[in-house]
Amino acid sequence: MKTIFTFFEDAFSPHLDALIGAPELTRHFAFETHRSIEDFAALDPGAYAALCLYVNVPSIGDGPYRKLLEFIRRGGGLMAFHATSNAFRNQPSFFDVLGARFVRHGKIGRYAVEPAGAEDPLAADAGEFEIEDELFRQRYRSGIRIHCVYRGPRIVEPVVWSNRYGKGAVVGISPGHRVETMKVENIRTIVGNGLRMIVTPSPPVNF
Repeated sequence: MKTIFTFFEDAFSPHLDALIGAPELTRHFAFETHRSIEDFAALDPGAYAALCLYVNVPSIGDGPYRKLLEFIRRGGGLMAFHATSNAFRNQPSFFDVLGARFVRHGKIGRYAVEPAGAEDPLAADAGEFEIEDELFRQRYRSGIRIHCVYRGPRIVEPVVWSNRYGKGAVVGISPGHRVETMKVENIRTIVGNGLRMIVTPSPPVNF
């Protein structure tokens, strides 16, 4: 069983409880919960297969930040939820890691999410579904792979994407403002698929 280093800011702890209470995830992964940024000192690909992150802080100390980047660069996976694309905004290199940067969002509303491709390895078996959440508008780094999208009357907005950073693989999931979103079976399917793809050893080359 792969161990996942899990850090959700205190404000988002109900989201974590909703997510890791899912048996389809806990059967395959051991979520080790951390409550302090200083715990990043323990991040090591030899000890943890991936990091699950849900934060919205403008910056963190140089030591924990360097440890975070080193963990991914050396092959640790990263799964980032919702507001994390607005985190570390005073540390611009995080854009190269995550592959996306938050720009704005509207009111919470219901919208459809669909796989970007019929054979997508992360999203295909999640199918098309609807959620009630914030729709993020974001700036994306060239070279990311898009897995799920919202198709509106005038826009197509990625909502699940992946990126490479060094030897590590990264998955970003922009829905997640509401705790209920973490309970949606389709979202949990995407989370499980994404974790399987980013855990060490190296993920598939077609990721």
